[in-house]
Amino acid sequence: MANRISYKRNTEAPSFKMSNGLTSAFIKVLCLAASELAETDHEREFAIWIASHDQDMFGIGTVSFGVCELPWCIETFGADVDFVLRVIGAAKAKCGWERLRNEPTEDWIMSSLEEFRKLIEMFDIRDIVVEDSEWRYDHRPFQKCPKHLIYRYFYGCVMCHDEGVFERSDDETKVQSE
Repeated sequence: MANRISYKRNTEAPSFKMSNGLTSAFIKVLCLAASELAETDHEREFAIWIASHDQDMFGIGTVSFGVCELPWCIETFGADVDFVLRVIGAAKAKCGWERLRNEPTEDWIMSSLEEFRKLIEMFDIRDIVVEDSEWRYDHRPFQKCPKHLIYRYFYGCVMCHDEGVFERSDDETKVQSE
């Protein structure tokens, strides 16, 4: 099994496939970068949306997605694209990688990040899937894992799950709120 990142509404756009191990690393490096860069609630939602693609919780080979599914907002589309591109750039600059349990194979992760960048750059506002763009994280305040400093999604911290630690994201005694 593997995972695919695609742009389903644009048949000209290339999709790319990642092994399960590469997918886990891809999600983690994006989580680290997004959590570091997020300044607004909407940017935090992007970080949490990325984290919600956690194979340790949902199973290997089950977290494929299309760029149309990201939590885009029509009113802030330009800023949303800019944020995701900055996240990709920060991930490529190894932002937060010192907190990874295992460093990913660099050429593989950089190639996947570059393919993702290409899809984001070609993404068109007309291709936002309205029902997917309404995705909202409703567990406020936003919470960061105190160990990994990444935003937790509704099932916890994607990096804690990689370490075999599973706890509820609303356990306020163990999280840092924003």
